Amino acid sequence: MVAILSINVGLNMYFAPNSDLTSSLVYLSVGVVSIGLVGMTLLRVRRNSSMAGIPPKVLSVVRCAQCSFKQIKSFAMGDYVFKAEGRCSQCGNESLFINGIYAEDLRRRPNMLTG
Repeated sequence: MVAILSINVGLNMYFAPNSDLTSSLVYLSVGVVSIGLVGMTLLRVRRNSSMAGIPPKVLSVVRCAQCSFKQIKSFAMGDYVFKAEGRCSQCGNESLFINGIYAEDLRRRPNMLTG
């Protein structure tokens, strides 16, 4: 609203006889910059809201304390870091534990159309 008012005052001052050209250009530039900033803000909010509906995929990293076995699995309720997960499929020891839990970054997920 202020941007439109500023542009209106700037145009009236520009076309009025015996008016100051500098102040009319200041009003016009403030109005144009304000409209530009509002437009950029609306585009950014729209882009972020489109990603808000997609829940992130949460993953758990399972490692063996004895060997170099590492497995990434989907997060399950009750998972926590350093939780014992049971027997290792490579070495057979009861040393499998959850090493980390993280959410996949949706911004870095490849686009299905571009690859």
